[in-house]
Amino acid sequence: MNEKISSDQRRLNTDGPIYGTKIKESDEFMMLSTVRMYQQMFKEYPDAVNFEQFRNMLGLGKNRAYDLLRSGEIPCRRNGKKYIIAKIHIIEFLIFNEKKSC
Repeated sequence: MNEKISSDQRRLNTDGPIYGTKIKESDEFMMLSTVRMYQQMFKEYPDAVNFEQFRNMLGLGKNRAYDLLRSGEIPCRRNGKKYIIAKIHIIEFLIFNEKKSC
C-alpha cells in the first residue's frame, strides 16, 4: 500500500470530496498529457497572453484569431479592449482539435 505517486497523479487526484467519482482511464490520460504539454509547450510565453502573442503562438491571421475568441472556441477574458487568453486554453484547443482532425 506504500505506492509511490507521481506529481502528475497528485495534481489530478479525482477521488476527493470535490469530484466524488472516478474518471475514465482515457480521460485521465488526456489530463496527464495536457499537464505535460503545458509544461513543455510555449515555455517562452507567460501563463496569460495578449492578442498578439496568441496570434504568434498559433500563426493565425487577425480575423481567424478574433473568430476563435468571439465564438468561445478558446476561452478568454477582456480587459477593456484588450483580450487576455490563458496559455492552458490554447494548449487544450490544440490537443482537442488535433484529436478531431485525425
